Amino acid sequence: MEVLLTEEVTCRCSPGVLWPILADTQRMNQALGLASLQVSKLEAPGASRFAVRTWLGGFPVAWEEQPVEFEVQRFFRHRRVMRSGALRLLEYRQDWQALPDGGTRISLTLQLVPTLRVLVPIAWLNGRRSLARMVRYIAGLDAALAAGRPTDVLHAHRAGKVSPQLGGIQARLEEAAGPSRRAIVERLVDHVRTASDDDLLGMRPFALADTWGTARRDTLTVFLRAVDAGLLSLTWELICPSCRTASDRLISLDELGEEGHCHLCDLDYALDLDQAVEATFQPAPAVRKVQERLYCISGPSHHPHVHSQAVLEPGASKPVQAPVDSGRYRLFARGGAKAAVEVRPEGPTSANVRVGESIEPASIVLAPGGRIELELAETTALHVKLEEVMWARQAATAATLSTFPEFRRRFSGDTLRPGLALKIARTSLLFSDLVGSTNLYTRQGDGPAFSLIQDHFAILEREIERAGGAIVKTIGDAVMAAFEREQDAFAAALAIQTEFQAFRRDHPEGRAIDLRLGLHEGPCYMVTANDRLDYFGQTVNIAARLEGQAGPGEIVMSRESVARARELGWLPRGSGWQVEDFDAVLKGIDGVFACCRLRPPGATELRAAEPPG
Repeated sequence: MEVLLTEEVTCRCSPGVLWPILADTQRMNQALGLASLQVSKLEAPGASRFAVRTWLGGFPVAWEEQPVEFEVQRFFRHRRVMRSGALRLLEYRQDWQALPDGGTRISLTLQLVPTLRVLVPIAWLNGRRSLARMVRYIAGLDAALAAGRPTDVLHAHRAGKVSPQLGGIQARLEEAAGPSRRAIVERLVDHVRTASDDDLLGMRPFALADTWGTARRDTLTVFLRAVDAGLLSLTWELICPSCRTASDRLISLDELGEEGHCHLCDLDYALDLDQAVEATFQPAPAVRKVQERLYCISGPSHHPHVHSQAVLEPGASKPVQAPVDSGRYRLFARGGAKAAVEVRPEGPTSANVRVGESIEPASIVLAPGGRIELELAETTALHVKLEEVMWARQAATAATLSTFPEFRRRFSGDTLRPGLALKIARTSLLFSDLVGSTNLYTRQGDGPAFSLIQDHFAILEREIERAGGAIVKTIGDAVMAAFEREQDAFAAALAIQTEFQAFRRDHPEGRAIDLRLGLHEGPCYMVTANDRLDYFGQTVNIAARLEGQAGPGEIVMSRESVARARELGWLPRGSGWQVEDFDAVLKGIDGVFACCRLRPPGATELRAAEPPG
């Protein structure tokens, strides 16, 4: 009673060109006119994680969805054991072969097992039609790519109805964003007007910036201002560290707990703000209503960082091929077991691996394209994947936005719930202190002194934001600022001291004041304090203590940070900056701390806090 159908397509494009599009089975199934899916979670043991209901060939069907099996640019296979409907089994497979002329041969196989013999002719006819549509789709896609034409026509969709107020919203947004960002506003509004619902759910500003060729920070600024303008809504997605897909979507940060859970990976994970919590956007409902329709929930494109994925059955073994590129990878089994995989030329061509509550061996070395023979030690099926350790970062994470001035100014009420502290793996913090301000108030009076101190704040704010950071809070005449990257914090510190020394020379009261800075990078925690996002932890303590070690006109950092700045060219040789190593005992820090003080060129021309005349 089995129906087995095959087809073959020879394409002009290479596997590397075709794979990213054909592996997007969500978009492909929609283009082929398949019905959308109704999906619910499965809690039973085994590889299947979701129950699916839909229509196939005019018949209602239901199945338990297993993760797709695939190896990038080699094959993918969907196997569906039906719970109800006209079929017992549906399996669809594509096998890819790179051709000597640079093209690709794709072999299609469709296996159908009807529940009744009388349904065999119907299954054969519907299966043949499905394969014919697939062949036309692949051929059309290949022709468009080979000719350099856009492929969007193959994914025709009807754009949703947009509000007649969109023109007025765009005008307000253009005014708020400023002339320099007008082109980004136009791209965003056109995207909201014409893109498919799939492309509008969970919009990622950095990914779109890379696609549009626009600056990431300017694009994120436009997105945040678009929320104020009424064009977009901001949401927070919890990203599983293994499959790297959203396991939940929240409206505000105060809905976060300490952990997230991925049903697909059966994995609890800590909500690190620089990894697991990402800001995404979608059109405001008043502008355009978008619907989330699922046409596939387990295609290869859902997990672009995964090279291979296999479903293991009890008592059976299965091979997985290693990537042809040398590098560091990870073997991960649902539930959390993992092993390190290093691909290097001198590695062996094969390895035997046993998968259960743990993966043995825990460290694997293989030659490029080597073979991993997987054996399941469990009594129930589960899926295993070989994934990249490093990947292109396109996420605007909660940690990113916490160092973004636009977010802090416009979304100051979006904070963590009281008492919750969430980790950030790396943050650079800068503390400042204005020397001589107290005497300035005594000598000059409140008005002139306040004006001078506000001018100093303007320098700090301008240079901090120009370097990519944000002021977290002011403490009297001091500030605390945060940066996502140490390089940016270092650049800000240099620029602040350079500009401030110039300010001192030009201002009549400049000799009465001076500035000192402390800078440190490391892990910390984000909390809500005084109704705003704040930081605490040892990194915060050290940064504040280093500022206390600075003299007037100086920046104090760890010796390690300055060595890194020199090595990476952040502090060019011959820049004129004076660098001095010293050791300090910092309050609350064990042992001696290796420090380094930096003074800007010409810093000794004026003495700090020296009254004029």
